[in-house]
Amino acid sequence: MDISIYAASAEDIDPLSAHQIASFFNRHVSVTKDLCNRTATEITGSQVSPTLVQGQTSYTVAAGASALPKAIQFRESVLDLEIINLARQTYRDFVPNCKSGGTLTDAHVYEMDLVPGVAFCRARRQLLAPEMEPRLLRTM
Repeated sequence: MDISIYAASAEDIDPLSAHQIASFFNRHVSVTKDLCNRTATEITGSQVSPTLVQGQTSYTVAAGASALPKAIQFRESVLDLEIINLARQTYRDFVPNCKSGGTLTDAHVYEMDLVPGVAFCRARRQLLAPEMEPRLLRTM
């Protein structure tokens, strides 16, 4: 059975991300997209752009001009940095270094390493295709 037909395509994620960005700024009227982008540019020292995949309760931008690409995330809630550090001990570089950057009006700001690669939700349809089953079984 080809379950890949039920997975969202990478192109389906784009309007979702646009909606999530708009929703974030509708809920946080005291902070604007421009203000977040300027703040992220100041933190990273380079131009930023929204990441392809966004979260439901955050706005995330990436700056890749430096040797160590960074992501800056503006969140509704506080991240538990202790849990993130524990996850890094287990999963190493699959979990980004993350540190608090304080707040920007009512949004919590975090600076983290940009983990390279494609987000699972953008590659899911390809990974679930029938011809990938042997590879997925070996990976598991």
